[in-house]
Amino acid sequence: MDRHACIAFAKDRERYPWSLKVKREKVSYVPRGSLITGDAEQIRAAVLCGLGIAQAPYWLVADEIRSGEVQVLLPELQPERVPIHLVYPSGRRIPMRLRVFIDYLVSAFERAER
Repeated sequence: MDRHACIAFAKDRERYPWSLKVKREKVSYVPRGSLITGDAEQIRAAVLCGLGIAQAPYWLVADEIRSGEVQVLLPELQPERVPIHLVYPSGRRIPMRLRVFIDYLVSAFERAER
């Protein structure tokens, strides 16, 4: 991958490694490249502009993958899934606006899975 322009996600200029799963083994790769950002939308925009390759959550580019505008490289090396939790105080009645938001998130992530 060193021959490719990689778009790196970083915090305080410290690049986060790409975590890949090869068969049952986890492999870490620290991307090299001149574009480093801590903003997922910037990574998305850079990929869409053809500035390089990146590891990004599927939901961030799902529409573009479905349309063929973006291709998944190395599908056999997909990262492990990361669980997402929605946390709110127990024992309270859930306000309608929170219930609507929860339903929206569940629906959005279910669509992204397809």
